[in-house]
Amino acid sequence: MNPLLRYALLVTCALAALFVLAREVIFHTRIVAPSPPAPANFTVPPVVSESTLLVTTKISLPALAKLADTKIPSPIEGSKPDPTDLLYDDNFDYSVQRGHVSIAGKQGHLELTMPIEGGHATLSGRFGAHGVFKVLSVPVSGTIKPIRGHLDAVMAPMLHEDWTIDPNAKLSVHLQTCNFQVKHVGTVSVCNLLTKEFEKHKDKYIKQLNAFLADTNVMRHRVSDFWRQAFISRRLSQEQPLWLVIKPTAVFVAPLRAEGNYLNVAFGMKARTELYFQESSPENTSTDLPSLGIVANPSPTLDLTVPVGIDYGSAGQALSKELSKHSIDVGGSRVRVDDLQLRSAGNRLLVQVRLTASEGWFRRTTVSASFFARPNLDRNAGVLSLTDIDFDLTTRNYLLRAAKWFLDPILLQQLQKAARLDLRDFEERSLEKARSEIRKAKANLPNKVDAAVDLDHITLSDVRVTPSQLYVVAEAHGAVSVVLDEIPVHE
Repeated sequence: MNPLLRYALLVTCALAALFVLAREVIFHTRIVAPSPPAPANFTVPPVVSESTLLVTTKISLPALAKLADTKIPSPIEGSKPDPTDLLYDDNFDYSVQRGHVSIAGKQGHLELTMPIEGGHATLSGRFGAHGVFKVLSVPVSGTIKPIRGHLDAVMAPMLHEDWTIDPNAKLSVHLQTCNFQVKHVGTVSVCNLLTKEFEKHKDKYIKQLNAFLADTNVMRHRVSDFWRQAFISRRLSQEQPLWLVIKPTAVFVAPLRAEGNYLNVAFGMKARTELYFQESSPENTSTDLPSLGIVANPSPTLDLTVPVGIDYGSAGQALSKELSKHSIDVGGSRVRVDDLQLRSAGNRLLVQVRLTASEGWFRRTTVSASFFARPNLDRNAGVLSLTDIDFDLTTRNYLLRAAKWFLDPILLQQLQKAARLDLRDFEERSLEKARSEIRKAKANLPNKVDAAVDLDHITLSDVRVTPSQLYVVAEAHGAVSVVLDEIPVHE
């Protein structure tokens, strides 16, 4: 290269460097605003949702029939005075030998059949004049012996709030010989008389059954055991202070339905799910099983909260990258974002930002300052943004003197508008995390308990500021059904 040309090039580069240096030294102002004081300790509020578990179990009808055999006496005996208006001084006596009770389910109801295999029924009294003319009356009687036939009962049993059971039974008696032929009187229905008597026995047996249920309370104990086991406190991460707490709040039952050899029982159990952001285990004391509620058709719903953490460094870098795409016109100056960092400040974010305002070719001002903002989640768009920008009083007063343009409403509005973080890829991560937690929960189920969980979809629902991370909270929606082992029936 020509020495003269080389010399000229070196001089030109030196002048350019001097120009840049002079512009940086002479025309570039750097302002660092004081940082606000560290916020006081703040308790992060839990994220709360509610789900309804469908809990099903069953009772063996052959076992229930065997229990009925032990509770219903044989023979069934009784006496009814004045059973008919056709006679006076009349009495109805009966003694019925029964066979084994059978119970089956049909179209949702219970059908009980009890064969009548022997015994007698006698109606006796007087027909004719009363009082002083009683001597003119005629003694009459009629007997059916042996009695053959069967007793049927159609039942739609229902549990009550106090866990007693109402069979809602409708009885009918069918005999091979159903009527007395009483001389001078006519026909008297033995079937009607026995049905009325068995109705009284039915009421007595129901009282005995409820007393038995109160003593043994097998069904209530089974549900109560599951109720206590449903109070769960689980740490979700050893590295992060995250706790999932489940608290049952109510239990209700649908009308009992019988099919084939089983009486099917469907309970609904409401449970409150709480997601805590703390080191210590939250309090979660089990309560006694409440009174039963009654519903026509309990429907299972699952709303499982799933937290996904974002460290503040990554979130700040992502927002800084997004903001660097924009320049903002403020009073003739072009303002750009050079850097943005996030950290927690109680229930808000402390945004540490470095802005540079350029005025013409030469003059530039770089301001480093911090302000508070609240994270806002647009659930529909899946976008995290900053809202409610606010300055510490000391910082605001300093900027009013040193860089008033930093407080310009247009600048702050544009910063809020441009600071957006797309979180839609977190939905898939949240769904997989929810499935992982469900697999862990199913692996820890007690013996003789099975669960089926269907996740339909997942939505981003909330955001929480914690000292260590920013958490995006997703809700996994679906249904959960729990099957308990068959309830034993015994004396």
